[in-house]
Amino acid sequence: EELEAAMAGVAIEAAHVTDQKRRLTHFVCEDGDRALETAKAWADRHRAWGTKATLRHDPSWEFRRSYGE
Repeated sequence: EELEAAMAGVAIEAAHVTDQKRRLTHFVCEDGDRALETAKAWADRHRAWGTKATLRHDPSWEFRRSYGE
């Protein structure tokens, strides 16, 4: 919820997967650099959780395949 709030006005959460070890959250944005900067700042505040932020150009929403679509 804190990450989603930090991304307000920057990106929209499109999906997430939670398993026993981690949560993977996908955001959609127009300004990837700004979104990555915001996500990295959040991840830095939560290093103890093993957080990381990455950016991938995905105009056809290929990430959806991991959700069975």
